Amino acid sequence: MNRRTFTRKENIMRIRKYSLRINDSGMPFLYTEMSTNYPEIDKISGPRSIVKMLDDVFGFCQFAEEHLYMLAMIGSRLTGVFEVTHGSPVSSMSSPRNIFARLLQCNASTFVLVHNHPSGNVAPSGTDLDTARKLSELSIMMECRMLDFIVAGREDGELKWWSMFENGEIDL
Repeated sequence: MNRRTFTRKENIMRIRKYSLRINDSGMPFLYTEMSTNYPEIDKISGPRSIVKMLDDVFGFCQFAEEHLYMLAMIGSRLTGVFEVTHGSPVSSMSSPRNIFARLLQCNASTFVLVHNHPSGNVAPSGTDLDTARKLSELSIMMECRMLDFIVAGREDGELKWWSMFENGEIDL
């Protein structure tokens, strides 16, 4: 009998990018847009690893327009990545409903939002700060906790980020 041995490779994370679609019955479902192995890490460990993964896999800090991506997690284990919205070179709009619909659909317990600034200046705008604070409060009520809101960019070829959690703008 031929027996195969499957071993879990260390430091590999499976990245799945989802979108929310409507089926023939009009019900939303998770649609897998892409799935790939990411050999750098096996779990999310902070803003640096998040920004690096998004840039390596999706070219996140190279977009010409502002994007808002969400990492849905159970604890620190990534269960899915969503492009929540993308807009113009200077703005991107999303509603809390869009964010929480996706989180509930994939049964996430925690999440991180990452927003790019094509200019490379990662200082959050007043709108970024207000949005992060409101979503943090809503996440407590929804029992699906926002762990961080990160603004990312690339300046002189180097990845930069500003973490609202690390800078005391939101609490856990």
